[in-house]
Amino acid sequence: MISTYRKILFVRSPFERVVSAYRDKLEFLTGEERFDFPTYFKKLLNDRFGQTLDAVDTDSKVTFEAFVKFVISQNEDAEEDRITLDPHWRSIHTLCNPCDIDYDFIGKFEHLTEDSRYLFKWLRIEDLVTALPPPVRSVNATPLVREYRDRLSFPLRLAFFRKYILDYLSFDYQLNP
Repeated sequence: MISTYRKILFVRSPFERVVSAYRDKLEFLTGEERFDFPTYFKKLLNDRFGQTLDAVDTDSKVTFEAFVKFVISQNEDAEEDRITLDPHWRSIHTLCNPCDIDYDFIGKFEHLTEDSRYLFKWLRIEDLVTALPPPVRSVNATPLVREYRDRLSFPLRLAFFRKYILDYLSFDYQLNP
């Protein structure tokens, strides 16, 4: 059945996805969230690593370093990790299977406006849809990627890049630990 559909995939730099997920779920909170993800995540960190001094900063927020350590410690094949493997930080290779699915179009988040215009034209819907709707909430991760990367030690950055190496290579993202 999948062969009769047009298969479209939009990707985003793995590190930018993780920064965005961290800001959205742990840093940039509005107080109107339906679920207390920071408290839940602190429990996950404690269960995984035990009480760690660097996991929580002075404001009792989970640090970006602790978040990245948790993300890279997850085993995508382990049953116990499948529950906490949020699609915001799961590798595109395991989430969307680009080696097994012959996508007709792969766009990049970094070129969303241009790629979506091309996609609408290719799908012959440019008269119906002229632009994507604006995001409900933006955490503006793109300009902050370097700042967040610099918060991590070199060995932790290397571990991160190793975990997402297939996404970096497959979608032509620059490795810059």
